[in-house]
Amino acid sequence: MKLRMTQNSLRLRLSQSEVAQIGAGQRVEEAVAFGNAAKQSLAWALVPSHDAKKVSAHLDEGEITVTLPVATARAWAVGNEEGLEQSQALGNGNCLRIIIEKDRV
Repeated sequence: MKLRMTQNSLRLRLSQSEVAQIGAGQRVEEAVAFGNAAKQSLAWALVPSHDAKKVSAHLDEGEITVTLPVATARAWAVGNEEGLEQSQALGNGNCLRIIIEKDRV
């Protein structure tokens, strides 16, 4: 799963096998190490959740977690729609644009 971030935009691009995992209700995650200590890594995950009402993202202790409703994950995984997009209000008039896409290859 590829991660791209720019100007309050978060984009996840999933391989076909990762899309299948999400469709099956499974978590997909990646990480990049910048050193040997646990605090020296950045991790990101896409998580189907029965509790989620919409696509949302949060950052906690070096991990970006994007959650989406299980039903949305299943429908997207088997459908023809290439991407999902959601804006998340951050306060003070700012928002985070969250984009989840299928890799074509």
